[in-house]
Amino acid sequence: MPDTFYGGTLKGGGRLSQQPFLDPYAKVGVAQLSDRKPSLTAAALLTDQVVPCFATPAVPLRRLLTERGTE
Repeated sequence: MPDTFYGGTLKGGGRLSQQPFLDPYAKVGVAQLSDRKPSLTAAALLTDQVVPCFATPAVPLRRLLTERGTE
């Protein structure tokens, strides 16, 4: 389940957001910190890290549960 959390503010760097992805069934967790828009970061996290992790036939990605937020 992906979500976005406010991670704080860096001096001179702006606002940070944390985007975790957790799958308790497959025991997989990925997190990312970013200063970009949360929706762009969420899409990048899914396409770059999460989907390739589930590309094997042993653990197929069939559904993704979200909270229906903007990200």
